[in-house]
Amino acid sequence: MRTLFLFFCLLFVSGTASAQGFKAYQWRKDIAFLEKELPQRHKDFFRHYPEPDFRLALDSLREALPGLEDWEVVLRLQEIICRAGDSHTAITSEGLRNGPAYPLDFHWFEEGLFVMGATTVASLDTLLGKKLLAVNGIAVDEIAARAARLMVVDNASILRLRLPRLISSSYTLRYIGVVEGSSAVFTFRNADGFTFNLPIETVPARSVESAFATFQPEAYAFTERDNRKPFWHEYLEAEQILYIRYNRCTSREVETKYGNRKKARQLPSFEKFSQEVLAVLETRPVKKLVFDVSNNPGGSSQQGTALAEKIGQAYHGDVFVVIGKRTYSSAVLNTLDFQQYCRATLVGEPTSGRPNHFGEVRKFRLPYSGATVMYSTKYFQKVDGDPVAIEPDIPIELSFSDFRRGIDPAWEYIKGL
Repeated sequence: MRTLFLFFCLLFVSGTASAQGFKAYQWRKDIAFLEKELPQRHKDFFRHYPEPDFRLALDSLREALPGLEDWEVVLRLQEIICRAGDSHTAITSEGLRNGPAYPLDFHWFEEGLFVMGATTVASLDTLLGKKLLAVNGIAVDEIAARAARLMVVDNASILRLRLPRLISSSYTLRYIGVVEGSSAVFTFRNADGFTFNLPIETVPARSVESAFATFQPEAYAFTERDNRKPFWHEYLEAEQILYIRYNRCTSREVETKYGNRKKARQLPSFEKFSQEVLAVLETRPVKKLVFDVSNNPGGSSQQGTALAEKIGQAYHGDVFVVIGKRTYSSAVLNTLDFQQYCRATLVGEPTSGRPNHFGEVRKFRLPYSGATVMYSTKYFQKVDGDPVAIEPDIPIELSFSDFRRGIDPAWEYIKGL
């Protein structure tokens, strides 16, 4: 009987070791695939990244494979890839996206990081509007410094933009040494200045979608009227201001051009939108035109460029472009377009996107893990030198206090001129 027991123990150990070995073998195949394909497909992967350093980093990862979980391998690859200095090039996986998460959503305001969403299942919605100070006693600024190795930190804006998502991921916090298990102690401060600690357990990322509550401010600013639409405009007769909100650089025409016809049918026409904007300029007195890309992460820049050109030809009054930390990629290009064609004044916060940057992203999958690799196929050289962001002419940062009261300080500034 003892002999039989030892036989099954050895069989189990042998089978487990074989399975781990096979997984490491698959990852080695994937890493070799990435090592070959990414530099070939990318516009200029080694522009800022010495090729020997890239190869050496991948060799080091290969040696560590037997002791790593899948999510650790993906994050190690992300850390290696982002050393190339292209914030559009990255790797992710379904396991990483849908892994254990702390059921909180954050946003960075002038005063710091605040809870903007939380699950109602564990009554965590009582945390809405509270400021996050630390996780497991580690201050938010220190967490940001550690998490910076997993992204291309071109400027402070991109760190503040991307940190909220990283700080909700258990895998990310484990990777940078902030947490060890499934539970973490979060430290918050309320509006009265009272500081308190709360242990929070992770949940599967997908499980909180239907039970998520969002922070409701006392009022909403006019500019926040509809962030779900890719673009909208309104003429304010009393102020004689034409306000254009450009939330995403996409449209029916863009999606049709790039082949996603199903998505195209669900989107408005930018050509029609442009005609409406130009009609206002032709038929109404306009003292100020505001083009707001403060919430725009990018897409296709061509339609925005064409609109800037047409407005520059049709209108010679004051033009303002509102920018912020979500202004990225093609929205950065369109900001430059409005400067060029309309002599626009920039108001708001520095952009997360660089004026000169890689873009026109494509993707491929690693054959065994299925992890998705995004890479750039073009480099946009738009300005002299290499500034890390577009800086506003009039710097105005949104505070949580203003947001809660429904005040957009950039909009109020422009109105008051």
